[in-house]
Amino acid sequence: MAELKSRPAVTDCFNVTGEKAFIFKICVKNMSELDEILESISHVCKTDTSLVLNTVITSRLPNLDTR
Repeated sequence: MAELKSRPAVTDCFNVTGEKAFIFKICVKNMSELDEILESISHVCKTDTSLVLNTVITSRLPNLDTR
């Protein structure tokens, strides 16, 4: 975890239920940079990688006002 915390490319980390323990959002310029990050943690854990093809809904907060 410390390896990823120190990297500016790692923008978010979520502890989740199910088969995966964590989901990381990583923003990189190219595949070489992503490959280098994944290689740096390969001795610690197995990874599954998904790439964002486009954004359908951008980050937003729900309206929690129930008045």
